[in-house]
Amino acid sequence: MKRIKDLYKIMPSEKANRIKLDLEMRAQAPENFKNYLKEDAAEALKHREEFLKKDRRRFLDMIGKAGISTGLLRSSAMIGGIMANRHALAAPDISNMRVVYCYFNSGAQPGSWLPSSATTMNAVSQPYGPGAHDVASICNFRQVNVLASGHSNATQAIGVPGYGIPTMDTRIARVLGATSPYSHMYLGSEATTSGTLCSTLGPCQDNPVTAYTTFFKTAPPSLMQDTSYLRAHRANKNALEEIKNKLSLEERNRIDIHAAALQKIEDRLTAAQGGGMTGGSCGPTATPVDPGNIQQRGRLQADIIVAALQCGLTKVATLQVGNHQGPWHGHNTAYKGDSHNSCHSDGPNTFDEMQRYINDVPAYFLKRLMLVAGPDGRPLIESTVFVQVTCMGNGRDHTPDNGPFMVATKRPGFSNTFSASRGGTTEDLHGAIPKGLGIDKMLTGMGTPTLGLLA
Repeated sequence: MKRIKDLYKIMPSEKANRIKLDLEMRAQAPENFKNYLKEDAAEALKHREEFLKKDRRRFLDMIGKAGISTGLLRSSAMIGGIMANRHALAAPDISNMRVVYCYFNSGAQPGSWLPSSATTMNAVSQPYGPGAHDVASICNFRQVNVLASGHSNATQAIGVPGYGIPTMDTRIARVLGATSPYSHMYLGSEATTSGTLCSTLGPCQDNPVTAYTTFFKTAPPSLMQDTSYLRAHRANKNALEEIKNKLSLEERNRIDIHAAALQKIEDRLTAAQGGGMTGGSCGPTATPVDPGNIQQRGRLQADIIVAALQCGLTKVATLQVGNHQGPWHGHNTAYKGDSHNSCHSDGPNTFDEMQRYINDVPAYFLKRLMLVAGPDGRPLIESTVFVQVTCMGNGRDHTPDNGPFMVATKRPGFSNTFSASRGGTTEDLHGAIPKGLGIDKMLTGMGTPTLGLLA
């Protein structure tokens, strides 16, 4: 405790308080994890192991019947994705389901989030409505209470009160990720500059170029670990040629469409590094990505995740836009300071403007899921649950109440029309996701109410 007391002598009390809280919570992590394991080691663990064994056995049987060699799987993430998609189509109830989370920092003022209808947005929720991305018709907007106030509790955004306990995306990935080349993806936009990450899926990849190379130009770490190849991109191409006669016409067409989408992402990455530009993933009018623009980088990371979902590389992903300290700046915003100071150093309208600005990224992400076809030829949103999260209620005073959250999907079992309501906690909201997917027996640590999110 002497080291903690000394902090107050060398830095402002607010910063010292944050560091003190962070140290205290980290000290609690081992005990928290021990208690979590006690709960998880009982019925949930048994159900999860049974599911994983059965799902993996079906996947391997399908691989054998398709005549795909293990060498091909080891060298090519794309081949693994094709087989994962084929597996999902063969068992849609248990395999053709995906979950994505999108985080932004500092919540919103209580009166600025909930829309009054699918066409009448509030100050912060405007990016979801008409005149913007126009996705509110399937959005379930919620104001829920996070479990603890303050900065050093970022993981509560995805369902836990403190350090040491896996976040809900991590727990879901342990179930859905068994037969995907990657069990999960965790990308960010100015997420790793300072502060605590929102997910235990980490580490978080903040660089879109590195993310793209990792997931689309290298061999995957799961199912097929092998580092003997020299050029992973060439290996993917050769592998596709080798199995061409084993693919259906529909699968070949899907590969061609996917390759075109990846080329557009590569064009944007080239532009971000100062090269040429032939068009972005949204069309030929897209503009080059400014690497210092949190909104543009967040959109590009969302495109990379959507491409990975589309070709079967993963079923669980988290995109963290900013972090709880809010060091990012807006672009084309009237306020020129950073996000953190918009909470504390200016009026409520400034804070609303910055939160409205950052909400463009989850709204864009959701729109892409509604437009891009999945392995079944249907929009990804019909097999994907999208969850928008934050780490506080009102960032202006760090209170835990009325945090702005949202769930959207067209999957059966979930509410898929506009709604807006207050009440409940982050545990209730995040617990509703595995319940709607039918995998709740395999997981622990969820609230009882479902907050009207299930059909």
